[in-house]
Amino acid sequence: MVKFTKIMLSVWILFFLFSCSKKTTEPENENIVLSGNNKIYQIPGCQYGGLGKTSYQDSSFAYQFDTVLKVDFLVYSNCCPDLNRFEFSCVIQSNIIEVTVVDTAEHLCDCTCPYIIHSEFYYLPLDHYIFSCLFNDSWNESIVYMEEVNRSKNHP
Repeated sequence: MVKFTKIMLSVWILFFLFSCSKKTTEPENENIVLSGNNKIYQIPGCQYGGLGKTSYQDSSFAYQFDTVLKVDFLVYSNCCPDLNRFEFSCVIQSNIIEVTVVDTAEHLCDCTCPYIIHSEFYYLPLDHYIFSCLFNDSWNESIVYMEEVNRSKNHP
């Protein structure tokens, strides 16, 4: 009877562990902005390695544009807290995509961190856009990126 109880307890623990696992490609605990056909969120944590782990060329702004436009870019801000610290908004007019990043937790620590912001834009009709990023904190609003993005020529 003791052996049976141990086996059943082990099975129950394994079932509990696997049934509670959550599989997602998006980080947990972030502000995800879903606006129409767009998604914008902060990758959690300080990203001192920049975008070097991606397959893109630039280390602070990178994009991939075929069916979906995916843009990763860095913003620099105070190092704590290191997640859920930004609010995002997005406006698309003609061939201009303007993303605004607002720092909601500035000046809490005496250090600076690079943060990766990931954005996805679906169902874009044009093959060429100007991607603009505005960064707001209590001191100023500045344009941190103004980049041309072009749809891949391999896209059907």
